[in-house]
Amino acid sequence: MLILPSLLAAPLSDIKSVITKLKISVVHFDVMDGVFVPEISFGSFLAKDLQKNIPDLKLDVHLMVANPSIQVENFLISNCFRITFHYENNVHHLRLAVKIRATGKKVGLAINPETPVSMIKDIICYFDSILVMSVCPGYSGQQFLDFSKEKVKELTRLRERENLIFSICVDGGVDDQIALELSKLKVDEVVMGKAFFNK
Repeated sequence: MLILPSLLAAPLSDIKSVITKLKISVVHFDVMDGVFVPEISFGSFLAKDLQKNIPDLKLDVHLMVANPSIQVENFLISNCFRITFHYENNVHHLRLAVKIRATGKKVGLAINPETPVSMIKDIICYFDSILVMSVCPGYSGQQFLDFSKEKVKELTRLRERENLIFSICVDGGVDDQIALELSKLKVDEVVMGKAFFNK
C-alpha cells in the first residue's frame, strides 16, 4: 500500500530538508479555496515553486474547491501526476475527467463522508482512482470516521465484480493502525498527515 504524506501537515518552513531527509518522492497536495471547504491552503504558486526547487517531487493534487473545472488549468504542470476533484462540486464529471486525462495525467474522483458509493457507480469506470474522504474535508487532524471502511468494502466489491482497475485511496485521520486495517481491506493508497510527520 502506498502512503501519501499530506503536505498540509508538513513543516513548510523547512519543507525541502524534510522531504530530502525522509526521502519523500510524492506528496498529497490539498488545494482549498475557503468556499467548498472552510479553510484556504495551497495554490498553483506553491506547486510551481516546488516544481522549480524540488523537481523530483511529484504532487498528487486534491482540488477541494468550488469550481474545479477552472482551477484545474493551474495544475496542468509536469510535477502534478494526478488531479482529483470532488463529486459533490462538479456537474460535468466526465467532461472534466476527459480534459485532465488528455494532458497525460491521471484523474481521481473524491467523495465526501455523506456521499454513498451508489452515487458514482455509473461513472466510476472513467476514473483512475476513487478517494474516500474518511473525515469531513477542510481540516487536518480530524478523527477517522469508522463507517468509511464500509465504503471501501463496497468499492472493492464493485471493482472485482465489474473487473475495473481504479485504485482506492482513503484520506483523513489515518494513522499506522488504521492504515494496517485498510490494507487488509485492499485499499491501495492512504493519505497520512500528522501521523506521518510527527513520527
